[in-house]
Parts: sequence; C-alpha cells; structure tokens
Amino acid sequence: MLLCYVNPIYIVYNNYNNNYSISDIITKNDIKYKIFIWTCLMGLFTIIYEFYRDYKSLSIILILLIGIIGVIFTEEKKNIINYHNFFASIVFICINIFMVYHSHKKINNILFLLFLFQLLYLLLTFKNININIFLYECLLLFNFFIFYMYLHLLN
Repeated sequence: MLLCYVNPIYIVYNNYNNNYSISDIITKNDIKYKIFIWTCLMGLFTIIYEFYRDYKSLSIILILLIGIIGVIFTEEKKNIINYHNFFASIVFICINIFMVYHSHKKINNILFLLFLFQLLYLLLTFKNININIFLYECLLLFNFFIFYMYLHLLN
C-alpha cells in the first residue's frame, strides 16, 4: 500500500511547476493514466485490508476511490460548478467522514486532534479558494496519511 501511495506523490512532485492545485497536475493527459494505475493498485490493497478490518470503513473507502478516479478523469475548471469539483468534494467529504468515524470509534485524542486539524485547515482552504491551493491540498492529504497510519498502528 505504501509503495502505491508514494509513487503518485513522486509523479506529482516531478511534475510540479507552480501549479494551482494537485488536480492541475494529475488531470494532464500524459500523467493521469499513471496516477490512475497507482490509484487502482493502492485501492485494491486498501479494499482487501479494509474488507478484513471494518465494513463501514470499507464503504467509505470505496466511495473515496470513486471520487479520486472522478477527479483524475474530469478537467479542473476555475468555476465552482463542474464535475471535477463534485468529485473533489466527494474525496474530501469521505476523508472527513472516515476521520470522524474512526475518531469516534477509537475514542483516541490523537486521532481527534488530527481530525480537528483537518477540519480547521479545510475551512481555511475554502476561505482562500481563489489562491494557489496546491500546498493546502498537500497538507490536508499528508494529515490524512498520518491519521490513517496512526489509526492502523493502534490495531
């Protein structure tokens, strides 16, 4: 799972050129299929893992994967109403639902603080939506990565 997670990060890092957002990079025709393949592999391993761990968590992950694939294959536009923003919203809503679910289920202060940070930072991102959001997105995704890894170290 980690190898499949690191490769898209490496691809995004190598293709970063003051892009507005992560989507600016991953929706490019020469990149989206590489990201898609790594997402499918990561999704497969995650589905297998969550299948044996927690069915509610699995359903959230499945919707999250659909959202990620939707983000990859829809063009990002600067206007608010479009399919890309719809799928991006699904991704961030699923991430937050996942975090709420497990923070509540585990009753763990560190998980709760990571979720609280995620929520506050997400609100800050929406407040500054007209600026370059690349770093905001990276930090949100990194925070979720820390949450996910810590959660599974608790098990």
